Amino acid sequence: MTQAGHPMVLEIANDTVKVSGFSSLLRSLQAAIRDVVGGTLLLDDYSQRHGPFLVTSIAGSSDARIVLQFWFADHENRPLWDTTHNAFQRFLREFEVALQRGNQRTFWGTPATAIVAGDYDDRMSRFIATLRTFGTATITYRNSVVNLQNGAINMSLSRFSTAP
Repeated sequence: MTQAGHPMVLEIANDTVKVSGFSSLLRSLQAAIRDVVGGTLLLDDYSQRHGPFLVTSIAGSSDARIVLQFWFADHENRPLWDTTHNAFQRFLREFEVALQRGNQRTFWGTPATAIVAGDYDDRMSRFIATLRTFGTATITYRNSVVNLQNGAINMSLSRFSTAP
């Protein structure tokens, strides 16, 4: 299934995770993607009664980590790789913008203005705040990587082409 396209990959540490925290992570990720992507992109594939769905699968797990893959699929669970590419390309660009507009660290490494849920009303900021609660996480899409280590987020974005 993932051989024909490129899913986004989320890797988190396999520590004891509260169900509510894991649920919040998935809900806030879905809401942030939906908010960034908007209806126009998703409506391009909305040829049936039900539009594209964000789906996930467990790509792997070990004592150290849990790996989830995400992509968009139609109502019959067929992957929509063009939609997936366009959605995650936009998502990572907005992720970068959200990081640039807030949360700079002081000389001593503590957040000068920490992004916490409620500081901003947008869904991307809520996702970032929820992601930070995990301490260690990595989001990968193609050659772009978002790395969270002890609350600090580093990004390495490839500048996307329009081809999926």
